[in-house]
Amino acid sequence: MSSRTIRFAALWVVPCAALAFGTASAATKKPADVKEVCQKDVMKKIKAKHGGAHDIQLTISREWQQSSTESGVGGTGSLKAANNSGREFEWTCVYDTTKNKVVSVDFDKPKRDKEKK
Repeated sequence: MSSRTIRFAALWVVPCAALAFGTASAATKKPADVKEVCQKDVMKKIKAKHGGAHDIQLTISREWQQSSTESGVGGTGSLKAANNSGREFEWTCVYDTTKNKVVSVDFDKPKRDKEKK
């Protein structure tokens, strides 16, 4: 092989390799903020279940490591229903870091001290 052929091959291989590695790293890139992703998904699920819900507020009060690949975030929230009545609730979200997606969302009315007795 002549040095000219080698130079031409190198000029072609290097950009292709850079493109291939750049695409792979973009596919495995983690989201900037798991909390933000979870909050958006919780809001989306609330709006899907309660179509007239608005003024949704979420507060993060706890974080945990569910497993080696799953992180959890949870807290409290409030919303106004379609009839403008207020509602408070607790929510949780589990995010899978290997799949880069939310795997579980749950929200429910908080248990009051009176209800527990």
